[in-house]
Amino acid sequence: MSCGSAQDALISLPETFSSRNLRRNLSQMMNELAEQLQKSEEKVRNAVQTESLVITARNNEISHTEVTRQTSSFLTEPRVFGRDQECDQLMNLLTNEESTIVGKVPILAIVGSGGVGKTTIARIVFNDPKVVSYFEVRIWICVSTWFDVDRLTREMLEGACGNRYDELRNLNKLQSNLKDELVSKRFLFVLDDMWEDDDKSQWDSMVAPLHNCAVKGSIILVTTRKQSVAKLVDARDTIYLKGLDDNAFSSFFSTCIFNDPNYGGNWRLRNIGQQIANKLKGNPLAAKTVTALLKEKVDERYWMKIRDSEEWKSQSGPNDIMPALRLSYDHMPFHLQRCFSYCAIFPEDHAFTCEELVYLWMAQGFLDVRSEGKRMEDIGSAYFYDLFDRGFFQTKQSTYGGLAYDHGFFQTKQSTYSGLVYYTFHDLINDLACMVASKQCLTINGPETRQIPATIRHLSIYNCRRSGEEEIVRALACLEGQNLRTIFSWDELPSGTSGSISDLLKITKFLRAMRLNLCFLVQPHNVNFQKFVSLRYLRLIISNNNTCMTLPREICMLYHLEVFEIKIEHGWFPILELPSNFSDLVSLRHFIVEGEIDMHSKIKDVGKLTSLQELNQFDVQQKKGFEIEQLGSLKEIGGSLQISNLENVKSKIEASKARLAEKKKLDALYLQWNYGEQENENVLEGLKPNTNLKSLGIEGYGGVASPTWLEPSLIFLESLFLVDCKAWELLPPIGELEFLKHLKLSGLPLREIGPQCYGTRQSMKFPSLEELSIIDMPNLEKWVWNDQLQLSLCFKKLKKLKIRGCTKLMDLPLLGCATSELLERFPSLESLKIEDCPPLGFHEFSFLRVLEISYISGLESLDLHSFVALENLVIEGCQSLTSLTFGAHLVCLRILEIVSCKTLSSIKDLKSWVNLEGLRFCDCPGFVAAWDSASKEIERTEPDFSLSLKEVNGDSLALLTLPICKQLTSLQILYLEVYTTEEYELSLQLLTSIDLVDIRGCKNLQSFPFYFFPSLKTITIKFPRIQSLPINSRVDIIEGCLKLRRIKEVHVLIFPVQITFELN
Repeated sequence: MSCGSAQDALISLPETFSSRNLRRNLSQMMNELAEQLQKSEEKVRNAVQTESLVITARNNEISHTEVTRQTSSFLTEPRVFGRDQECDQLMNLLTNEESTIVGKVPILAIVGSGGVGKTTIARIVFNDPKVVSYFEVRIWICVSTWFDVDRLTREMLEGACGNRYDELRNLNKLQSNLKDELVSKRFLFVLDDMWEDDDKSQWDSMVAPLHNCAVKGSIILVTTRKQSVAKLVDARDTIYLKGLDDNAFSSFFSTCIFNDPNYGGNWRLRNIGQQIANKLKGNPLAAKTVTALLKEKVDERYWMKIRDSEEWKSQSGPNDIMPALRLSYDHMPFHLQRCFSYCAIFPEDHAFTCEELVYLWMAQGFLDVRSEGKRMEDIGSAYFYDLFDRGFFQTKQSTYGGLAYDHGFFQTKQSTYSGLVYYTFHDLINDLACMVASKQCLTINGPETRQIPATIRHLSIYNCRRSGEEEIVRALACLEGQNLRTIFSWDELPSGTSGSISDLLKITKFLRAMRLNLCFLVQPHNVNFQKFVSLRYLRLIISNNNTCMTLPREICMLYHLEVFEIKIEHGWFPILELPSNFSDLVSLRHFIVEGEIDMHSKIKDVGKLTSLQELNQFDVQQKKGFEIEQLGSLKEIGGSLQISNLENVKSKIEASKARLAEKKKLDALYLQWNYGEQENENVLEGLKPNTNLKSLGIEGYGGVASPTWLEPSLIFLESLFLVDCKAWELLPPIGELEFLKHLKLSGLPLREIGPQCYGTRQSMKFPSLEELSIIDMPNLEKWVWNDQLQLSLCFKKLKKLKIRGCTKLMDLPLLGCATSELLERFPSLESLKIEDCPPLGFHEFSFLRVLEISYISGLESLDLHSFVALENLVIEGCQSLTSLTFGAHLVCLRILEIVSCKTLSSIKDLKSWVNLEGLRFCDCPGFVAAWDSASKEIERTEPDFSLSLKEVNGDSLALLTLPICKQLTSLQILYLEVYTTEEYELSLQLLTSIDLVDIRGCKNLQSFPFYFFPSLKTITIKFPRIQSLPINSRVDIIEGCLKLRRIKEVHVLIFPVQITFELN
């Protein structure tokens, strides 16, 4: 309907209409007109964006180097086609020491066009078991277009040690720490997606500490699109990667559509598919994107339409796959095109979650909310996974920094994010997003300049140090900011830009999404938040050192705000206060706080936020605005909720006002009382949750009985934690919870875990339970079996059992049973941990894989002959233990730790150590002598007996004085932390296989004959009184080491100085 026809219709209305009818009809016609205009708008916008895409592509307005993607070391491809030869070649280059130059880390390079598979091949080899075992440290870093020495060095250091170094800004200190972490370790660094090919001094600066500490065999692998990068890094070897050959590519192309390399037997589609595949030049990324389009409609006419598309004519060269990507974009529905193009605001190295992107789409009004009964978040998630299925997003594992570090059997360092799934773009997909959004999105991320159109609606500023003050100020001055919908600042802005940012915020009228980094330059009180009446999304990054900050009250006037996020950076813990009128944000759906700080419990009158979907913490208080009834109106909250200070709730009626039973989306609920007598025992009855609950915790409740709703109502419960309920004498029938996987009983006054906990129904008991912990229950005397039940009806899936602090416990279902009966009772049990309990005699655990026994004061002897499947054994703090019998059949044992067993003097059946790889002993004065005695017993019948031990971690140099050293033919790593000196030089000659020695804390040790180790490659010595190694004479050390064929490095650490000599 045109505007003219609408006016004619209004003029022709009968004059006899009553005013009420007139208003009704006018309203109806206006609604119809609005719908027509909306449909017209979508068509026009689609046409404009398509035209913009073609024009932008042909004019090459966006450089390839402006955007890239973030990668990680984790494999994302279930199967890789046609790359066996390249993988084998790379594997040989990485593990070949022959061409290694001492004092310089060799560089390998993989060069190829975008999307051809460089990162995939690097991932395959990076995760290959041979590479994992060959390198002690493996670190994956995505370099991207911004080659910043500080950033890359920090990521290397964080990857090497597993800790964060956000506050450390001094490059010299970063490099010094990195060097210390890598000393005596063979490492592999993968620098993925590198673009810098101009400033060699930056590259030399970054790799300098690596050259100084590299062990022979260490190597750096670089992947890049540019041959000039391989030249700049002085690559020793380069693999040039081309597209897949025709046969491999055809199989890959068909498998992407049909999960079959032969098109599912459809030969007519095969012919058309082959013609399309030929246009993709063997590029896997292009194939994944186009096949996602073909999968939508497996139809000959549809495939022919794709094959004959005009987009293919714009292909500019043999490696140009942009037409294929544009084709997939053009065939998307308009709502997906709009959502995808908005992704151009993300920085080139940004990993995002589904929720993060959906919240931004919500803020811009991109979601069709006309579907009844569906939340905006659900609609947005459907959009997101539609784009993912089309190949526009790719998963990024949630491991911090691509870390892959494993050194020894007892020290594994790894840092991870939470269990969130992160996503990212391939750099060519990011190119496409920036291309199609170039008229609406402006990114300031470097010194590159381009004309800024008046149609810009979304502004993103990042890599501020690279951009520089002048570039940011110039770009902001040219920007017509009054119509901006998005302002995102990803970094701390330079000081000279504060005025420009303030001016921009003053003129912006229609802002819907804003991300500000609050520092000394941009304080919340300097921003007039109340003028942003259209704001839907606000994220504040707090990174200054203020210990106390109150958010301005003006934020609470953002009545349309739907998502409010606060992130605390750099590991500091401020006192952050909320304004008392925070509950005026009546449209708020998500209030998310990242950092170790609780903000949810500070919301006064939280019940007004009826759309809120997260509330992690609620503290009941005896003051207005914090009553438990505030929870009653929050029907949308999901995730987890902890309700604390429940002693302030006085009755069941008051408790029921929380209306927990109506909260269908709540997954986890933790109810906490401060310890003490409760005035009303029925309060817990009034806190009945919804039946969908998956996790429940009850702590500190003073009532004598469990709630009546616990077992019959919570049919989907998976985790149950009952802690410090000091008056409970009986357990409810939790054995009938069908889906219960995790159960923790702690601090309960029970004397018996008896038949009542199994329930009365004739059904399997604890049918899904996998992990059971019984902790700090000093009154517990027995855990009895229900004799009325068949053995096969209980604990069928129990894998882990932990019992700690049960000092009176003498009766267990585990005791006094034959192996066959134990297998019936606990057929899946793999791990048993017993701590601070009376001596419990178990002798028939033939199926256990992990056994930990700690602080069993009356345990005098331990016979393990029946533990034939045991792989990991830990014995700690058993002060009465004198005898340890392993048994000849304990051949699966791999890890053994014995700590603080001061009276241990006898070890029997050492043959069971035949496959032992890691041994740790500490504070056990008689252990070495007992080991020596046991080894002599074996030598009488097997003089050539040897052990497979690869690592020994101990506290006694006496080990080195005994003949048992000759049994350690596979030893590679030796850690000794001792404080006495003994004669040991003779036995050192017996350690013929050792290639690394690390001796620390030897205050009295004055000499170390490292020349006794014929296979030694690296030695690290750390003590203050070393004399016989002439640390001030490189010549003397070289002369002492030249007799060894393999030793290349000697590290002498005399605090705080480290001196490293590299031997040619």
